[in-house]
Amino acid sequence: MTSPRLAARAAALATIAAAPALLLASCAKVLDVDSAAYFDAVETICQSQCDFAAKTFTSDCHGRIQDRLAKAPAASVSAWLKATADQACGTCENLQSCYYLAPVCATDDCETSAECCGFASGAEVCFQGKCAAVDTKCRPTGDACGKDEDCCGSAYGMGTCEGLGAVGKGGRCVQRCDRESPWNCPGCCVYGTLDAANIKESVCLGREVQNQCSEGYCTPEDATGCPGITSCKELDSKFPGVKLYGCK
Repeated sequence: MTSPRLAARAAALATIAAAPALLLASCAKVLDVDSAAYFDAVETICQSQCDFAAKTFTSDCHGRIQDRLAKAPAASVSAWLKATADQACGTCENLQSCYYLAPVCATDDCETSAECCGFASGAEVCFQGKCAAVDTKCRPTGDACGKDEDCCGSAYGMGTCEGLGAVGKGGRCVQRCDRESPWNCPGCCVYGTLDAANIKESVCLGREVQNQCSEGYCTPEDATGCPGITSCKELDSKFPGVKLYGCK
């Protein structure tokens, strides 16, 4: 026979486990939208099978999305639900495009850059807890510069003009990033060296190479970074003055 204490504990755990579903259903009722569709759409974004939620949110995925939906007009929520259905968001490949739609993505408060609506296009990063616009005319890593302010990331202390000569010429932009959490890099954050300043660290490449991040970039000092018989060697870089390394 189950003791009253164990029964009470089991009931409490069941309530906790059901909390996200109960909150979502309550929110759907207030907004007067289909509860099943609402629950499925939010659950799709937050599903653990894909790594999107883990990379995008540092706290409760369900809670943050629900909060934004609760504050949005019912018509906006309905439009988002329709869009998620039309775009087949159940696949990991489509999930990102379904998140970066109003009113689900962040337009103000944020915990990570990936939460911001403009991050995927390189237009926004999360700076001091707010989604902040990126200067789209800034110069990326490897471009010529005459001062720090020319370079992408300088507004956040992550971009500098390195290797300047005595007359303020000959410099190259370096936008630094953290490969574990590249909050300021909508492109590809990889290890690289910059000839102009002999810098060896993680740098942010332009967003046009975003889809190449998983194509074998490596760190020369990491002997275990390449599979099989391949080794980490210098690549033909498209970025002036920047050396990149890949497994080959």
